[in-house]
Amino acid sequence: MAIVDANDVFRFVNPAWATLFGYREAELVGQPITSLLGEGPFVTGIPFALRSNGHAHRDRAEMVGCKKDGSWLAIDVSAIRHQTSDGAVRVVIARDLTERWHAEDLSQSAQELDRKRIADEIHDESIQSITAASLRLQQLRRGVTDPADLQILTTIAELLETTSVGLRELMVKVHPPGLDGLGLATAIRELLEVLGADDGLSTEIRNRLRQQPDFQRRVTLFRIAEDALRAACSARPRQVMVEIDDHNHGWLLSLQHDGTVDVGTEFATAADRARIAVRARLGGGWARFDQRVHRHARASIWIPADAPPVTGSAA
Repeated sequence: MAIVDANDVFRFVNPAWATLFGYREAELVGQPITSLLGEGPFVTGIPFALRSNGHAHRDRAEMVGCKKDGSWLAIDVSAIRHQTSDGAVRVVIARDLTERWHAEDLSQSAQELDRKRIADEIHDESIQSITAASLRLQQLRRGVTDPADLQILTTIAELLETTSVGLRELMVKVHPPGLDGLGLATAIRELLEVLGADDGLSTEIRNRLRQQPDFQRRVTLFRIAEDALRAACSARPRQVMVEIDDHNHGWLLSLQHDGTVDVGTEFATAADRARIAVRARLGGGWARFDQRVHRHARASIWIPADAPPVTGSAA
């Protein structure tokens, strides 16, 4: 538990709060509570600035906290405002969510393994069978001279090719092959090739990662990027750019597009922005959507590097 004043400065912290963030109590008293909060906007916008009057008000949000050693901490924060003779104060309670978010990460990874199995079956069974049929059809064409028969075989060959392309696109949508071996940027590039195949979309991916995230974090980043890119492509853009960076003990995705249909000056519709923000929150991070600048709408999404599971606690 901690008590902050109207200027968001710690007036009191108990031992559990100090331990949770890796400080001694004396190190925090007199410091702003915002120094312990992770970078980026809050999903539910918990306001630490206190109102000047009115009845007690309770705020609650899940967010990312910063420990003394610079590592991230998933926390559930609740704050209750009180009026005292010395002015308004807020009692703040923080609960460690790392164990729960780690479990959600593992669950998403398990779902991704199921997706990979389905994608492998599409490739190893359906696509391979169509490829074999196409080769057999080519052999048959060599012995056919009747124009009508050749036209029938040509039509069948076109249908097989269309089916093969559709299955390959489905495979990418279910689980891009690049997600396993070639990395996050390749998986995003594969997805963009499918999303923009019919619209002549111009895409650019700038990958500045020094090393690949582990599989769990890679899946989380890709699925958030997938939601954001699908939302962007629904605005019928001519250009989409994706940047991937190491940032603040985690990874930052920056996406921008020049589309306008149904979204106006925003990156995506309100429903799409909410879904992307929830995915980012479940990954322990945040999503921010900027107004259109120089014809481009922009989204920034950050998630922290994975952390080992710990026993949840409250402070």
